[in-house]
Order: sequence, then C-alpha cells, then structure tokens
Amino acid sequence: MGKDHWENMWSAGINPGQAFDAMQPVPILSKMVKEGAVPEGRALVPGCGRAYDVQLLASPARFVLGVDIAPTAVAQAQAYLDTCDPPPCRNFELMAADFFSLGESEEKKFDFIFDYTFLCALPPELNAQRAKKMSSLLKPGGVLMTLIFPICQKEGGPPFAMSLETGKGAGALRRRGGTEEGQTGRPVPRGQ
Repeated sequence: MGKDHWENMWSAGINPGQAFDAMQPVPILSKMVKEGAVPEGRALVPGCGRAYDVQLLASPARFVLGVDIAPTAVAQAQAYLDTCDPPPCRNFELMAADFFSLGESEEKKFDFIFDYTFLCALPPELNAQRAKKMSSLLKPGGVLMTLIFPICQKEGGPPFAMSLETGKGAGALRRRGGTEEGQTGRPVPRGQ
C-alpha cells in the first residue's frame, strides 16, 4: 500500500463522497474544536486526503500540516480549499510526502496529531513503526487523537480491520491522568 497505490486511486478519480471521502470534517473533531478541546500550536493530519480536517483545524492560534503520500490528493485538497466559502484560515500547509519521512526536530514537533483514516490505511505490520513515528513527532504533553475505524473482523484492506487492541498496539490511545482513553473517550485501564 505504498505511494503508487494511493496515487493511482486518487488520479483515477475520487469524487467528494466516494470511497473514504466524507465531504466534511469529522463530526467529533468539529465538536471538539467548537468546545475548545483541541490544543493550539502545531497540528498534523497524516493522510489528509481532501483536507476537510485541515480546514477545520487551521486557525490563527493553530498551524496545521496536512500530509498525504499521493500528490493528486494534495492537489485536490488545495483545489477544494481554494473554493471554500468562506475561505479557510490560511494557517496551514499541504505536503505530498511519506509520513514516515517527516522530520523530527524539536521545533517541528506537534501539539496535536489527528488520525481518522490513516491507521486503517496502513498494513498491520506497520503499526509499531507508526506508533514510534507518532511518538517522535508529538511534543511532550501533546495529544494524539486516533479515531479507530473500522472496528470489525475482516481480511485484507485498506481499510484494514481495527479493534481497540489494534489501536493500543499502534499507539493510538492517549494517556490522561494515569489512564488511557479509547475511541469512546471512556478510560481504559492500562494493560487491558
């Protein structure tokens, strides 16, 4: 599931609402932004696709980097953002790049990383590598929010089958006050 797979998919044509394109920001993220629950500073959206979540997160107090491995996805994201009415805050950058090649210098670390469909797009054998990379990109005290989707049992992908256990193994649970929070926001005791 490398660059060629995703670029071929995007260049063949993914219209808004097709495949994994939701045509809007993720509703729970919209709610969190509205409630002021998303950290300010620097944010990352890996596998940003058409950049709906980048648009939502970008604000004068929050710079957002949207990354997608497919250059056509990034071009479509820019075209979408250029036609938004009202126009989005321009405190963002879109980048066609491999997530695993992103730099890890201290000044480029993130206060918030949002992953909705990135984890399920990766083959399971990359989960540990993803967890390590996410950790290296997150500032101390930063928040990694991973929506674990699709929760199911199936073979193949993408999307690859997800479970709470898969999310834990991929570093998708955030720590808060001695507990880990799963997709529902309910505390999950460590080690379970």
